[in-house]
Amino acid sequence: MIRLSSLPAAIALAVSLLTLTDTAGVQASSATACAINPYGAIGTRWREAGEASTFGCAQREEHDVPGRRGRIQEFGAGQIAWSPGQGYDMTVSVFAKDGMAHLRWGPTKPFKYGFFLIRWHRDGRLVRQVTARGGQEGSYAFPLPGSGYYDFIVEGCTQRAFSKSRCWQGWTIPVGVQYDGPAAQQAVPRINVTYRGPADQAKFAFTGSGFLPGRQVRIRAVNNGNLASYSFHTTANSQGKADITIGFAVLPGQDISFAATDGRGSQSDQSGVLWSNTVTVQTH
Repeated sequence: MIRLSSLPAAIALAVSLLTLTDTAGVQASSATACAINPYGAIGTRWREAGEASTFGCAQREEHDVPGRRGRIQEFGAGQIAWSPGQGYDMTVSVFAKDGMAHLRWGPTKPFKYGFFLIRWHRDGRLVRQVTARGGQEGSYAFPLPGSGYYDFIVEGCTQRAFSKSRCWQGWTIPVGVQYDGPAAQQAVPRINVTYRGPADQAKFAFTGSGFLPGRQVRIRAVNNGNLASYSFHTTANSQGKADITIGFAVLPGQDISFAATDGRGSQSDQSGVLWSNTVTVQTH
């Protein structure tokens, strides 16, 4: 299904002051580069961590976790969950970067713990359990030994001098990350767009490769004449390719620039998002 949204030229100019480059794609702030704006405790954690430059864009709206009290949201580079069973505003999050999984949790208020237990699994199999110092929040970095799906859970425990430690609030909602190796995480997608007129019935054939398999792909089109911006969505296939024909009315003689992203973060792009190359076509 294709979804189309249009922003008035004045708003688009005021919000993002778009710049077009061949290497970085259609530039924008994280707020405009990402189609979904996280909110609540999950949104707070996403913004504190650096927005899209760290976690990438949200792949879908936050949603319930079956059998658990709380919510979870998937991002281009990981997940963030709100896990209120371990604290009113408790979040647990993980993202992958440079071959490491970066896990963070907290705050656990009103609970305070003597230590935390962390378990992580690879493709459903327990890898190990580690202990982290206590308090009301914490973080831990794990090396990722190879491709696979890694998920993590955290449990806070109290220390007792003469009896067994107790972990009253149980394990958090699991958060995970799909890791396909460092090359896959940083590979820049490549796209091509061809135009078929007439302008009032314009069709744009979009093809792209180098996306993460199965990821939602956001295609951004910008009219260079009035800076009107349009967003379309499709899904990359198992080979990381996308192929879709999109259409919207234009005027003859206009330059329309296209770029695409699967939501991965990038600290080298001012938008915080890893964009494909930019392709500009002229209507007639």
